[in-house]
Parts: sequence; C-alpha cells; structure tokens
Amino acid sequence: MKNLIYLLLFVVFFTGCARQADLVFDNRTSQNLYYTIDDEIQEPLSGHTSRKHSFKLGKQYLFNTPEKTVKVTAEGETFVTPGVKPGESSDRYITLDSSYYKKDYNLIFYPNRAGFKIINESTEVITSFVYKKVRNNGEDTTLKVFNEGLQNGEEYWCVFDYNDPPFTEQDKDFTYRFEITLQGYLDTVFVLADRLRLERGQQFIYVHNLPNLLGTD
Repeated sequence: MKNLIYLLLFVVFFTGCARQADLVFDNRTSQNLYYTIDDEIQEPLSGHTSRKHSFKLGKQYLFNTPEKTVKVTAEGETFVTPGVKPGESSDRYITLDSSYYKKDYNLIFYPNRAGFKIINESTEVITSFVYKKVRNNGEDTTLKVFNEGLQNGEEYWCVFDYNDPPFTEQDKDFTYRFEITLQGYLDTVFVLADRLRLERGQQFIYVHNLPNLLGTD
C-alpha cells in the first residue's frame, strides 16, 4: 500500500497537464479598437464587442505553473492608452498563467477621448484637414492634422480632447471648427463643422462627396 502511494505521488509529480489561458479584449467604446499581440496586427474590434485569444502555456506540474508573457498595444478612435503621451510607446506586457479568472486577463477599454473620422468617397483629393479648438474666452488653437492628401476610398481618424458638461468655466469651455481643402480649389476652404461640441466617446464622422459639399446635385 505504501509503495502504491509513493507511485501515485511520483506520477502526480512528474506527469504534467496541458494548460492554456485566455486574454479577452472588451471594447466598451462605440468605435473601432485597433490592437496588436506580440507585434502582430489583429482585425479591428468593433464598438461594444469583445474577442478572446487563447494561448498554450505548456504543461503544469505539482510545483510548477507554466506562464507566458504577451506584448499588447491598443488604440481606438475614442481611446488612447492612459498616461502615454504622443510618440511614446504604448507597449503593455501581460504575464498569463493557468489562473483562468485572473482579472488582468480581461482588458476593458472605455472611451477617454472624443474623435473625428473623414472618409473620402469622391474622386477629389483632400489635400489637408485643419481643426481649430476655440475657447469661449476668445483663445483658439489651430492645428493641421495632415497635408499629404486623402485619396478616393481612403479614410483618416484622430482623437481629440472631449468637453463634457457642465460648461461653467468660460476659460475651459471650448468647441471645434473643422475645415478641409481640396486639390484644384485654390484658396478655398470648406467648413465641415463650426462651434461643434464633442463629449467623451463622441465621434464626428464626415463622408466626403464632392457634389454634396459644393451644394450641387
């Protein structure tokens, strides 16, 4: 009997069980989330959807728990990685083991920015997109986001500061003005929106079609 117990302990100690762990991406924004896993680009994750990725960890023994470190980056049309400044790396390293219900395995992304998306469905080239952040006290900031041209069938998106209510402090309250210019229309600026207020998670979407923009049929 004693020998049988020793044999069972030997089997348990030296025989491993295959383990895996799940990493869930949960997009709580209303727009697309773009992410990579170990530098591989994944399919965009639509708003209010989730996706599970499973990883094999190897065999687990009595005194050994297998684990795997996964490199993750993520950005969204109304989400940026908290604490990461423009130009900085947003790499996050997550160590997975066989603790299936570990909280860190469920990555939840909430909206923390407002956003803008422009889609070019015309035959014209959009040569530049300019936005102005205008404060109620008269101050404004003008930024040109791109000037290399947006071709037919292409789209561009970027994130902005949001402005949630209440709007009680005049020096902090602001709205946006969006403008584009088109190739072949010298000195012509087309205003997409003016005095537009964007709150957290909101995205202004503009689908460019030349006849509509010029007010013709």
